[in-house]
Amino acid sequence: MTEPKGIFSVDEAAAILGRSRRTVIRMFEREPGVLVWNEPETMHERRHRVLRIPRAVAERALMRLSRGGAIAVKYKRR
Repeated sequence: MTEPKGIFSVDEAAAILGRSRRTVIRMFEREPGVLVWNEPETMHERRHRVLRIPRAVAERALMRLSRGGAIAVKYKRR
């Protein structure tokens, strides 16, 4: 099994955690340490946001969310 890289996109995190994109965004959008790039909303365009989740932040958040218990994480083979 290959180790995942150090920074995850929302899609990668969703695949690893077995959650939807929306759930991952809600879990990590306000988490300290997550990298967020914003393009502001204008009158004719919706806002655009890019999240990048460092591995350490994901592990910290998962431990907190699981209340210190073991959590199953799926890794894809490449």
